[in-house]
Amino acid sequence: MTEETVQIPVILIQTLTIRGYFKVFYLILQETELNHREAYEFLEELREKYGFPRHYDNYQVFRAAKSRFICEVGFG
Repeated sequence: MTEETVQIPVILIQTLTIRGYFKVFYLILQETELNHREAYEFLEELREKYGFPRHYDNYQVFRAAKSRFICEVGFG
């Protein structure tokens, strides 16, 4: 068995936690002209590009999680 090295952007490592996922989501919103749905889709596609599974199955599930997250930690 040989070891393989894979380069993964640090920003994707941050998406492994819920707080990090939303931090990256809001960063994408600030640095682009994407709306919330487009930023969500961009982030999920980027995760898939590097072999990560989707964090949220669809936009409706993401919106519910975002709402809970904002209420719980006042982030956003």
